[in-house]
Amino acid sequence: AGNRALLWRDPNRGGGSWKDILIAILGPGSIFGEEVVFSSVERTTIAVCTTESLLGMARAEHVYGLLTRFPQLTVNVAKYLHEQRDNALAITEDRAYLSVPERLLRQFERLAHEYGKAVKDGVLLDIRLTHADLASLIGSTRETISVQLAQLVQAGRIRLDGRSIVVLMPPAVT
Repeated sequence: AGNRALLWRDPNRGGGSWKDILIAILGPGSIFGEEVVFSSVERTTIAVCTTESLLGMARAEHVYGLLTRFPQLTVNVAKYLHEQRDNALAITEDRAYLSVPERLLRQFERLAHEYGKAVKDGVLLDIRLTHADLASLIGSTRETISVQLAQLVQAGRIRLDGRSIVVLMPPAVT
């Protein structure tokens, strides 16, 4: 399943009482911590590697130097940040306008795009997430996710294969 890390909101930063919030699932080549490179904010996230991983670190002044010397890198970083912003807006819209089952299916679509492997009847999500992880990703509770997963299985939208989830393809219209 490749290298993976889960990006969590750091409960020790920012004061107040914080609930664990899963921000993102990181794979090979992912970038995190950019918020402290491009502004003077305090880091608010922590990454927890779930598999053996190799991490690299760069100081802000070194990143600025690279961006100055390599204009194409600057364009690529801008595109990446734009993509991250668009993803954050889409997730915010989902939480505002979609029901929990709809948000869960939308999250499965995102996971299938990033971590899916085609199987005979659908797409296997090649990533291990707990019900609590899924709940955190879509703004719900573990208990609600457990109920919704059972309902999605009963409706023929997903199949649970051990700890894996297969998003089922609807039958072809003839």
